[in-house]
Amino acid sequence: LGADTVTVSAIQLFELLPANPVLTMPMATDLLKATKPTASKAIEVLKAAGILEQVDDRKRDRLYKYGSYIDLIS
Repeated sequence: LGADTVTVSAIQLFELLPANPVLTMPMATDLLKATKPTASKAIEVLKAAGILEQVDDRKRDRLYKYGSYIDLIS
């Protein structure tokens, strides 16, 4: 990822992941105190960086995990 694709919201979400290693879009909007498009962009940036993984194939209420952190603490 280039510096032009990273957002402040993505950095903020990344910093919140250890306390919330599994999350949904509504959780991300609450954690960031942001709109759905802002939270969605943050999740997409973290997915592109390989930090977040989508757990399921649902179209709505998708679940994401910070897999490497979960593996580390398991």
